[in-house]
Amino acid sequence: MCNTLTTIQKNCLENLGGARNVFFVKLSDVTSFTASTSTNEITSLELQTPFTEIECPRNTIGFTVGYSIDEFGIEEYTHSVNFTVPRRQASTAFALQAYIEANPSLVCMVKDTMGRYILLGLENGLNVTSVDGGSGTDKPSGPNYQISLEGIERGFEYEVPFSAVTSNL
Repeated sequence: MCNTLTTIQKNCLENLGGARNVFFVKLSDVTSFTASTSTNEITSLELQTPFTEIECPRNTIGFTVGYSIDEFGIEEYTHSVNFTVPRRQASTAFALQAYIEANPSLVCMVKDTMGRYILLGLENGLNVTSVDGGSGTDKPSGPNYQISLEGIERGFEYEVPFSAVTSNL
């Protein structure tokens, strides 16, 4: 590790953006979790049902976490996830609508291009804020849906060790 500041370490390897996979579970299916307050790493995660992976084209998944504080000193951490689902047939639209209606508050796990698993919306859940579909402008963009979820949490995202991931897929 290369030290950039006294408490922040920078990996000396390439730092690649984007994400490879996106997984969801209903917030109500999270039965318990514990996390390290010093590292924001999940130490245990118990679910009633396993995560569901949503198939997405390469380079179409991303997440952001924003911090803000208002004039009254109230802190907010906004967790956002955006991803694309290919629309190859009418059944995709129907399946998306049914999934969104059945799962109003979701917890999202993203596997980034560095191989880390990131958990978003763990305390309050993420809600679908938009679903946009279109034909695409060229062959690579193709017909698809762009889906956005957002939620307000008490802190930054959590990192999940691989052992907790494999027991919940």
